[in-house]
Amino acid sequence: MKTREESLNNFCNLIDNLASTKYLLVSSKIFDVITYVNSSKLLTDMFEYFSNGFNFEEVLTKCFCMEDGNRFFVLPSSNTDAIALIYLLLKEMNNKRLQLTDLLDFFDGGKNYEISYSNFAKDVLVPFKSYVYQIGMQIINSTKDCETEVETKSQEEVTFVNTSEVKEPFNENSSDYATLRRLLDLDRLSIIQSRLSDADKEELEYVLKLFEDELKGFCQEKIKLSYLAYYYCMRPFKKVKNNLREIAEILIRQQLL
Repeated sequence: MKTREESLNNFCNLIDNLASTKYLLVSSKIFDVITYVNSSKLLTDMFEYFSNGFNFEEVLTKCFCMEDGNRFFVLPSSNTDAIALIYLLLKEMNNKRLQLTDLLDFFDGGKNYEISYSNFAKDVLVPFKSYVYQIGMQIINSTKDCETEVETKSQEEVTFVNTSEVKEPFNENSSDYATLRRLLDLDRLSIIQSRLSDADKEELEYVLKLFEDELKGFCQEKIKLSYLAYYYCMRPFKKVKNNLREIAEILIRQQLL
């Protein structure tokens, strides 16, 4: 069985192959990428999470730019939006709903599709690989941290916790749910008052809102994925006060993580 790290590395190798291939062989290489994604739970979960509710056509249209008669293509400023866009772009091309030639006029190759595709690979596929690898490793490491914490908590419960105590059901009327909402409100305030750039604030608030929305659905898998997404987005900003540990403790207690 492939480890999650192997899945991520294999995916990056496939993107490298796609980026370095000849224009005429692109279709088969895209097929290889999409087929591999469908075989990996890590990759499937990641791409489904970021593309869920993503307005592909609207964002793609905004990427096509013209200035002084020159055409160019600009990726979204948000790494997670770029991941969703490029993944869905590859899916559309694999399903023959979108042609690569529809894009290449925006990559300054004149009438030479090989040059245009080389620019597309450099400006789109290389950043895509970098974003996916970075976020994939953060998810893997975050999951390991959570698994270690779950194991530690379980050991503590065996020794110190009265196992006859009934856990409070997790619903909108429970104290744990109310505490989670309060902690997230504090995190949001901390983000707003921080010295982060407007783009970083917007991304953190967006992922926090997704986590809040998934809490309302009480779906264990969606809550876990949305928490991990919020965790790895928040973790690099060490100077922004957050309640990640307290939130994780509640999710672990409720067996949601």
